[in-house]
Amino acid sequence: VVNDVKFYVDCDEVYPNLFVGNGSAAKNIEYLRSIGVTHVVNMAEDKGINEGGKVLVHCFMGYSRSATCAIAYLMTYKRMSAVTACQTVKSKHVCRPNDGFLQQLVELDDHHRKLYRKL
Repeated sequence: VVNDVKFYVDCDEVYPNLFVGNGSAAKNIEYLRSIGVTHVVNMAEDKGINEGGKVLVHCFMGYSRSATCAIAYLMTYKRMSAVTACQTVKSKHVCRPNDGFLQQLVELDDHHRKLYRKL
């Protein structure tokens, strides 16, 4: 079934300078240049954004793993709650983290709340 699907570039800016997209977007250098993407990562990385670059977080379809990484990035580096980070990404891009990833985001949210209370 997947072999019959013609993959298209699917990429959206979900937060200033942070994009979520699929593998086709990551491979399309001309497209990435046209939207100003300077870094492509499989796991969230803060260096690109801190240096003024734009970062594309991608996975094969661009809905679960990449969205989860972008959400975790927003939670960790922008101190958003899991709900706020999910809503932020979902407002700009299809976002369907699987149940296991959602559970991990809940655990990360709990960890951050405990950590920030100590600060």
